[in-house]
This record gives sequence, C-alpha cells and structure tokens, in this order.
Amino acid sequence: MLRHLLSYSRFAVLIPVIGALIAAVGLLLYEAAILLKAAWAAAWQFASSAKDAKALAVGLVEAVDIFLIAIAMYIISLGLYVLFVDDTLPLPKWLEIRNLDDLKAQSCECRDRRARSPVPPRGTDATRGLRPSRVWG
Repeated sequence: MLRHLLSYSRFAVLIPVIGALIAAVGLLLYEAAILLKAAWAAAWQFASSAKDAKALAVGLVEAVDIFLIAIAMYIISLGLYVLFVDDTLPLPKWLEIRNLDDLKAQSCECRDRRARSPVPPRGTDATRGLRPSRVWG
C-alpha cells in the first residue's frame, strides 16, 4: 500500500512542471508581443537620433534576456518531467537529463548566460544599477 502511494506520489511533480511550462510560454508570448509592438513603433516612428537608436538596441537586448529566462523555465519544466514522470521523452542529446545535477547544470548554463548580459535589468538606471525610485525619490 505504502509502496504504491510513494510510487504515484511522483506525479505531484506535475504541478511545478505545468507551472514552469505555463511561465515559460507566458514569458515567450508576452515578450514576443512587446517585441512586435516595439518593431511596429520603430517602423512607423523613424528613429532619427542616436538616443532613439540606443533605446531600441537596449530594448532588443532586454527582449533576448527575457527569452533566455523563458528558455531556462522550459528546460527546468522538461527536466523535472523527465526525472520524475516519464524518462522516455525524446530529447536532443545536449539536453539529456539523468539526475538533478544534470538539471542544475542545464539551468545554471542559462543563468550564467543571462548574468553575462551587458544590459542591466528593466527598471534600473544603467549608470548606477539602482532603481529609478531610489535615484529620484
């Protein structure tokens, strides 16, 4: 009885798997919409100054940053599913996850790429790395 209960308890991991998958898809769709909106605005409001071009470049780098976070969430979702629910899911060779250390290594790789991003997170002052509310008030 206890053995069967413990055996089926692995399906409780479906909760974080589905949550991470929803978060990944949500981030991808949200940032794609933001990117399309920015592209539309850039196409119809021609950037004539260097300041406008820099703002567009920063926005594009921020979009890539959000996409990397979404991809990390997707990899975590896949990894948890493969580790706990179904290890027969066909994955590319570079994404083979056999234990928690493999999953941690995959997610750390995505985090390390994000940490090397040259642009500070949204809502920060690029020169000081402080939130605007701390700078202005």
